[in-house]
Order: sequence, then C-alpha cells, then structure tokens
Amino acid sequence: MLPERIALIRDFIPEEIFFRYLKTRVGLIDGVVICGGEPTLQKDLKAFCQRVKSLGFSLKLDTNGRDPELLKELIDEGLVDYVAMDIKGHFARWQDLVGAQDAGKYLESIRILKESKIDYEFRTTLIKSYHQVEDFALVAEQIA
Repeated sequence: MLPERIALIRDFIPEEIFFRYLKTRVGLIDGVVICGGEPTLQKDLKAFCQRVKSLGFSLKLDTNGRDPELLKELIDEGLVDYVAMDIKGHFARWQDLVGAQDAGKYLESIRILKESKIDYEFRTTLIKSYHQVEDFALVAEQIA
C-alpha cells in the first residue's frame, strides 16, 4: 500500500497511478499539496490542479512566486485553496539570494496573494551565512 503522503515525481510515479491511488482516498483525506522544486515550472500544472479538484480535494500550492500570472489564474479559477509562498529574504538582496535579476515578479505574487480571498502564508528558511536578524524586519515590511 502506498503511504498517505506521496511525492509525485513523474519519472518515479506515473500520473495515472497517482490518480488511481488518489481516487481510493476520496472521503478519507481532505487535500493534496503540490510542492517540491518549483511547481509553476510544470507546463501542465493547471490541468493537474483541475484533475485533483475534480475529485473534490482541497489543494495547497507551495511556490516561490516566480510566475504571478499563473498564480493569479489558479486562484481566479478556484484551482488552489491555500498558497504557501517562500520569501528567500529582503528583495534588496534578491539577486544574491536566488540569482534573479528582478524581484518584480515575486513582489507581484505577494500582492496577488494579499488581495486574494484564499488563505496563504509567507515563509522562509533561515541560512546563517546569508540572513541577519535585521533582514527580517525589512521582509516583514515588504509583506505587511
């Protein structure tokens, strides 16, 4: 028997096997979390969410916020019920932390979540060599 929490890795667990298993869990579990790497890099994320939702499950998305257009689309179409967005640090240091030249997309994702009607959270992983206490006062201002 497969465990209740499955990490769907397409090369490891074919999608059809995942959905066959998920159908056996209807009424037993409430929701599915899409996480690992960055889910918005998957070209068929929207279709995957639609399949999960069609079975009646709630859906949580873990993202870094790199694709605000897709995030808004998933929210507007009712395909996600909860979003956890990783904030890597203060946006003044964004390039050093994540290699992105422009934090604009990430800031837009924050705005979209704050203006949405779904539940969300912002979270971070502390890295001793990168983060300082002062950084998080600035991060708090960004997401306030």
